[in-house]
Amino acid sequence: FGKLFAFAKSNIGFPLLVIFPALLVIILEMVNIYKEIKRQNRLVQVPAPKENFAGLKVIIPVFMSVMVMNNAFAYFSDTETSTGNIFQAAESFCEPQTGTFWASTVISSSQGLRKNGTPVLSERSDPNDALDSPDGVGNPASGFFSLGFGGNIVLHFSSPVLNGEGPDLSFHEITNSRNSYPLEKAMVEVGVDNDTWILLDDEITSQSGVNGVILIDLSNTSGVPSQINYIRITDTTDPAIHASDADGYDLDAVDAITLCVRTSPNPSPTPSPTPSASPGSSPAPTPTPSASPSAQGVVINEFVANGNPEWVEIYNAGSIPVDLTGWYIQDLTATTKSLTGLGTISPNSFATLDINDAYLNNDGDTFYLKDLSNTVIDSHTYGSVTVGQSIGRETDGSGNFLNCATATKGTTNNNFCSP
Repeated sequence: FGKLFAFAKSNIGFPLLVIFPALLVIILEMVNIYKEIKRQNRLVQVPAPKENFAGLKVIIPVFMSVMVMNNAFAYFSDTETSTGNIFQAAESFCEPQTGTFWASTVISSSQGLRKNGTPVLSERSDPNDALDSPDGVGNPASGFFSLGFGGNIVLHFSSPVLNGEGPDLSFHEITNSRNSYPLEKAMVEVGVDNDTWILLDDEITSQSGVNGVILIDLSNTSGVPSQINYIRITDTTDPAIHASDADGYDLDAVDAITLCVRTSPNPSPTPSPTPSASPGSSPAPTPTPSASPSAQGVVINEFVANGNPEWVEIYNAGSIPVDLTGWYIQDLTATTKSLTGLGTISPNSFATLDINDAYLNNDGDTFYLKDLSNTVIDSHTYGSVTVGQSIGRETDGSGNFLNCATATKGTTNNNFCSP
């Protein structure tokens, strides 16, 4: 009987097993009624009381016929409206990815002085030397950022750092493994934003690491959220135990163990009438929108801060074009310069913004490259510059910023910017 019932629900079975038999019964009944009426008309005698119900014999079958047909049509054309069935999708979803993820952006830095009150050596004063993988091996003279006594640096990762099981962050200090050298140390603060900070219970030092690396588990400190975006490292070295030319904690690199890589979800559906499923039909799949192009690979590549005009060169080291509409440059005073006019920058291509006013400070500044969503994509901090001096990456799209022998505005830096 199961197959029979299933067939009765199909587009063919319902008319054959329900509608047609019902109509046949109604038609036969109406024929009988017609014959009965004719027979009654031939009789001379007064109709018997039961003949008073002859009209009902017509009305009832007709009524049943109308009901059957109405229900039959409703079965195939019925729709219902789903109300209150609204799903609010999250703005973004997190996909944990485990590996080695180096800090990618310097948000700000405030370098302290050496113990004798003089500035830290210039080769140890570029905050960008604290980004990406460690540059120093053994005891190099440069390739790292010295905080200076009491100095600090704020770093940002390409995606939020997850507070997971076990160590979450590792810090590379260039004087690790030099147990004969006086202790250098720093405190670490983390935050979801760049305003509210949580001081970690664990400090980082220059001597207690393993192979030059200090590991920190965020869960060792209460109140740390499941995800953090910013890290602030502040030197807490005791100058009393150091020589006069000491310059505090030397940061070479910071890496995260697990990042929360965000992916765009499907947009929230709008409530609309939902047709009832017709027998034998299946719903059509909902198309999924493609992900937005990634801005990864777009960097500050070269700039002139003391010139007429000043200019900033952007380079796309990625594999896809990136629309710069809504992007901008921002300095420490929150003054911005729009990049919208530069349009779309193709892979392995340059785009240059000319600045006709005194925007970048000649005696040093920090400026940021931000996208349409106000996310920091890249940044650079520099010191005092001479007139017309170009500062660029040693290799287009990567490497340290160096003084360029010749400005290469809109063209490759390779072989022009070197130590």
